Amino acid sequence: MWEARRTYADVISYIENFVNGDSSLWDDFISVPIKNPALEHVRIRATLLPAIYPVPAGQRGYCDKDGIEELRRTLAQLKKDAARRGLE
Repeated sequence: MWEARRTYADVISYIENFVNGDSSLWDDFISVPIKNPALEHVRIRATLLPAIYPVPAGQRGYCDKDGIEELRRTLAQLKKDAARRGLE
């Protein structure tokens, strides 16, 4: 199976754009496996958010506000990890 060679900066960008309202590339992020195991874990968790945090009936979106908050926490942790390791 093909895996993307995405960097921390790539994953940070996907999540940052999504939580800030730009979902245009979200499907690209969640649909393609990532070679880096840590980043692949983040991607897989993101694919589970609609099941864990479903959108309330009558509303639209990927997941509810708690799911978005989880993405914000993940984003903050990814930024710390990347900075600590000097990674992109």
